[in-house]
Amino acid sequence: MCKYLWIQKFGRLLKGDVVHHIDGNGLHDHIENLLAVPRSVHPTLHNRYWLIAPPAELKEACLARYA
Repeated sequence: MCKYLWIQKFGRLLKGDVVHHIDGNGLHDHIENLLAVPRSVHPTLHNRYWLIAPPAELKEACLARYA
């Protein structure tokens, strides 16, 4: 569902990107909680115990790729 919502909002999902749930709740599929990030970056947003919020500059850079 999250990929569908992302594509509905931005028109595409770039090759190699995955849709990340910012709050860590995979059931919280609201566009403001989603961020498309490169697959290589996605594991860095998670740690062993909990989710790490994406830094503002990463969020801005990822969103800029869809502008």
